[in-house]
Amino acid sequence: MLVKLMKQDLRATGRVMLPLYLAAIVLAALTRLMNVFQRGALDSRFWNIFSGITAFLVGVAIVALVIMTFVMMVWRFYKNYMTDEGYLMFTLPVRTGELIWSKLITTLFWYLCTGVVVMIAVLILGSGGNGSIEIMGVGDFFEAFSDSQKTGAALVGILMVLISGISGVLELYASMAIGQSFKKNKVFMMVVFFFVFSIAGSIVGSIFSTQSIVGASDMLSEAYALSADSVYRSTMHVLWTSIIVQGCWSVFYYFITHLMLSKRLNLQ
Repeated sequence: MLVKLMKQDLRATGRVMLPLYLAAIVLAALTRLMNVFQRGALDSRFWNIFSGITAFLVGVAIVALVIMTFVMMVWRFYKNYMTDEGYLMFTLPVRTGELIWSKLITTLFWYLCTGVVVMIAVLILGSGGNGSIEIMGVGDFFEAFSDSQKTGAALVGILMVLISGISGVLELYASMAIGQSFKKNKVFMMVVFFFVFSIAGSIVGSIFSTQSIVGASDMLSEAYALSADSVYRSTMHVLWTSIIVQGCWSVFYYFITHLMLSKRLNLQ
């Protein structure tokens, strides 16, 4: 049943997201083409203006992608589970956990697709020459690592991004799940609890981040030199601390969301 729910969510959201993806890529390709024309025989004021307009539209499209992904996923969760549609969704022969996981997986899927499309658009705009795009400081930081260390750090970094994404989505779900339980001012209470969770998360995250950085600094001081191995160990220490903290928050948010939707659902 989870697969069927996900198919329905993907079909509904795809009608909005796919045209936006196509528009971003087409505009990026068009902007790149205009830049080529500017350097050729077609260089003119018209092409300069047209290229500037397309470049502006690419920026707008990329921003719209990020915003629309967020808005669409939040709206789908609210509309399906906390409005009149909830009467139908919660009478289906599915567990509450499956309803949550359907929305969570769908949201993560579209976030991933949005990231890929943005990268493709940036690569199209940056094509030509060596076509490389350097993330400031990242290349120099990992330059001294061995190949296995680079692979390990990259995999753990990807895991951290994934867990952080799951935690962020579930934080929104938990805020909405608590807010909908109130009889009045539901949307307002959703916003209030979102800020409460955000502040609490920032405080706890700051505490653990400070301890993690101190621990990483101790590792470096014990090595008496900024060797590649000591930097690698300290980096992995920080990454794994962040993964554990975000993982704990994810479990907490999931528990709150599941509890409120299964025990305190208020569709009135």
